[in-house]
Amino acid sequence: MHEYESAVLKALKESQRMSVTELEKKTGLSRDKVMWAVENLSSSGAAKVERSESISYTLTKEAQGYLEGEFPEESLLKSAISGKQTVNKNTDKIGLMWAKKNNWITISEGVIKPTADGRSMRSYELRNALKSISEGKHADNVMINLAIKRGLATEEISHSDPIVSLGKADLSIEASGAGALTREMITTGRWKHTKLRPYDVTVDSGRTFPARRHPMREFINRIRDVWLRMGFIEVSGPMIEPAFWNFDALFVPQDHPARDMQDTFFLSNPKEMDVEDVEALNSIKSSHEKGWSDQFNTEISKHALLRTHTTSVSVRNVRKFAKMVTASEPVKLFSIGKVFRNEAIDYKHLAELHMVDGIMIGDGLTLSNLIYTLKEFMDQIGLPKARLKPSYFPFVEPGLEIHYFNEDLGSEVELAGAGVMRHEITKAMGTDKAVLAWGMGIERLIMRSIKIDSLSDLYHNDIGWLNNREELKV
Repeated sequence: MHEYESAVLKALKESQRMSVTELEKKTGLSRDKVMWAVENLSSSGAAKVERSESISYTLTKEAQGYLEGEFPEESLLKSAISGKQTVNKNTDKIGLMWAKKNNWITISEGVIKPTADGRSMRSYELRNALKSISEGKHADNVMINLAIKRGLATEEISHSDPIVSLGKADLSIEASGAGALTREMITTGRWKHTKLRPYDVTVDSGRTFPARRHPMREFINRIRDVWLRMGFIEVSGPMIEPAFWNFDALFVPQDHPARDMQDTFFLSNPKEMDVEDVEALNSIKSSHEKGWSDQFNTEISKHALLRTHTTSVSVRNVRKFAKMVTASEPVKLFSIGKVFRNEAIDYKHLAELHMVDGIMIGDGLTLSNLIYTLKEFMDQIGLPKARLKPSYFPFVEPGLEIHYFNEDLGSEVELAGAGVMRHEITKAMGTDKAVLAWGMGIERLIMRSIKIDSLSDLYHNDIGWLNNREELKV
């Protein structure tokens, strides 16, 4: 018997029944040592352990607001029942998602229609559960778990001090050897005369949680691996840019709405940044004045901002690699990094997110090469059914978007924008080669690989979720 077990068993034989805290005081051992001894004694039948826990729930501010007013899905259902309701940019996406999950509505050709369940719904179970929690009453476990998942309630588990009593097995109280080698035993040589207790390696152990990468980092590594295997080279660039590289160099008009404070994080310190490449600045100035028939203000080009896309990295590298392209081999580059958007937060929008951008520079490259490259990438990350459709972006012509239909959310999710970079840009950047370009939101890509209801779920730092999350489907 180990000396810790011997000390605990001796204390129990004197007092019959003690809490772990009392055993600490009685034996002079630390809590970890007492618990280790108690577990061993319990497995051999020499001790019994009684544990109890209590669970309490607290509503979040969001839940309190819903109780005082309406859930977004309740408001959406009322609107659908009262008259024709269509899905548009003003439709509450959270309400749409939960109304669909509750089978209150169906969506047909963009029109929201109430189901029989929706029309007959008189009392919302989730509202009733939250009301019970706020009043300290019992609530349905399914609804409690749903409230926690939606971030409407938090759970707190309190454990009482375990109570230990003598078991049925009558073990010898004498210690039968040391359970581990200590530094003191080795330095003094006492280990030579100390009997070591054998370990039973067949005993079941509790579940362990080795270190795991955050799913976002894991997914980024897999995306990086796909592009590297497709022959691309990774590049990077600054997160703080002058408006020149973020907007002007990409042929975005200087009065474009994307430059508004509502969409872009402009900095106050530094407020301005010099554009060191004067030749590129003058070339872009000439392209803007010719293409947009408007005066180009170089002071606007100096406005400092947090980049809104990693396409700023791409256009910098068009400039850098323009003269290195050979006729036989195109230059293929990609970049991964954080970007920042000053926009409203919802289930598929964040103010801070990650993007992967790519470019191909070479002779004879066409839209067909771009479509093939993007489809190959989508196949390799598990999105073979992603759809490509025409679209408009100021810096490409022609342009296209990649979409896929998220069945869980009941809506189309835009994944990427792409196209053939405009000649006005490539000429100003010093090349007459064709440049294919694309940019993808990584958080939206990962929504398909991990079952989450909102992008913000990725950043809650929920250790339980991080430990138990399912493997990525890439």
